Amino acid sequence: MANSGIQRIDQLYAKVSGNRPIVPGDADAEAVAAIQDLLRGHNYQRVRDLRGKTIVPKSKDKKKEAEERGVFGRYTTRALTDFRKTHNLGKPDDATVDADLLHSLVETQMKKNPRVNRLYVTLKLGLPWDNLTHILALIAAWEGSFLTRITGLGEGGDKQGLSYGILQWTQRSGRLYRLLKEFKDKEDLIFRTTFGNPNERSGPTTLSDGLLAHTKICRDTKTKKPVCQEALNDNGTSKDPKYKLNEEKAWLDKFETAGLDETLQRLQVKTALSDLGEQVKFIRGYVNGLIHSVRGYGLMLDASNQLGNDGAKDLFESAVEELGAASSDEKTLLAKMAELSPDKQQQKERRSFFATTELLSLETEFPTN
Repeated sequence: MANSGIQRIDQLYAKVSGNRPIVPGDADAEAVAAIQDLLRGHNYQRVRDLRGKTIVPKSKDKKKEAEERGVFGRYTTRALTDFRKTHNLGKPDDATVDADLLHSLVETQMKKNPRVNRLYVTLKLGLPWDNLTHILALIAAWEGSFLTRITGLGEGGDKQGLSYGILQWTQRSGRLYRLLKEFKDKEDLIFRTTFGNPNERSGPTTLSDGLLAHTKICRDTKTKKPVCQEALNDNGTSKDPKYKLNEEKAWLDKFETAGLDETLQRLQVKTALSDLGEQVKFIRGYVNGLIHSVRGYGLMLDASNQLGNDGAKDLFESAVEELGAASSDEKTLLAKMAELSPDKQQQKERRSFFATTELLSLETEFPTN
């Protein structure tokens, strides 16, 4: 287990003598927000997520009212008392977050909406929290949970085959293969148990190994030209009836099972951080020091994840060209990148969020190593 870095939370979780429970109306916004992040993971929707956003079903509240992030009000209170009742934790009307309730919030499996957040990553998955992990959590807040599966089908679909997980690793690009290969290489037994047939043994003809072959990228990484037959049709469906990953419930269920597995969740985070680390190297090669803050790299990494490395580079260079000498002011440059982004696929909304969020510092330099 790693410490979260939030002293009050860590002392409460460690059951340090004299620790202070978190109570309704508590003024410690950082600790309250961390508890709300766990509640979101348990699918309580009337508290805002990492971005300060919420999605409340219209059937529940036409006004989509929800608790502000960091405010321990009535909706946070209701969520905590409901959690106590649902899990038979005693004191059903008590919303006080003591050490026992905190442990239950962390350790009870999040079956519907497990997400990257500070307490889950550190206290549950045992991984450290730093600037890059914080950026990952914010990108994942836009992309999805550990078990999010987007089929890409239909009129509004991206036709990329199955997209999956906290960074929405896409099938057509080969990024899904990259994640699955990590699963197999690091946790072969879990990989075969999750994605194969019952009692599957190692071998090139097994269902799980066939899944790797099916998702492996079929284009030369430099020329982008096909080097084998594409696994997907133009509409994003599979050419192989055995691997209809985004069409058949059985396959979607396998990916859901993987998304609920704590060991594979840990691998999702590690793989995502590795991917972002490679993107950082590419970004450094062309920004010439104009992007240097944690917030600036947050925007660039979100753009790279959504648009690809070349797409993020094009956006950056267009902003620099329009601004000229004014591009030396990072805040102005980030705002221009947001302004130049189209409205489609939340691009403008995402760039605007990262350009202005106080969650990422504009004063703190992004680490150079």
